[in-house]
Amino acid sequence: MFNHDIYDYFSQYLMPPGGYEDFTEAKLRYLSGGSLSEEDARTVVATSAYYAAVLRTAYKRYVKEQNIAPDDYWDTIVEVFLNGGIWSEQWRKFFKTPLVLNYVKGTLFPSWTPIGLCGTNWSTLQQMMEFWCARFLPETMAV
Repeated sequence: MFNHDIYDYFSQYLMPPGGYEDFTEAKLRYLSGGSLSEEDARTVVATSAYYAAVLRTAYKRYVKEQNIAPDDYWDTIVEVFLNGGIWSEQWRKFFKTPLVLNYVKGTLFPSWTPIGLCGTNWSTLQQMMEFWCARFLPETMAV
């Protein structure tokens, strides 16, 4: 079931600090078939990594600390990320280019970075969340 607390959290933190206008311009250019500069590619990768960090932190805060049902977390993600247009299959090709793969390697959690804009299925995401919480939670606070 959709969770309003998680929704409010996403609403607050899905506006990445600085560069959002640059990301929006790059997104519109890319999704309309235009090419992206290296600076645009770095901006998109950084935004995707940020969105992935928001996902991880929300899971920690709501599922792990407040015992919100994981399915409620997922339902809220579907509403915000999928139905809200953040996740798009069109980004998958972008994240497979050599230049972008190089930028992704430079992020804190490279396996997470594409998920910020491409998304994934619930089974994969939940496994990744549990692994991240078990391994990194004591050391890392994303937001």
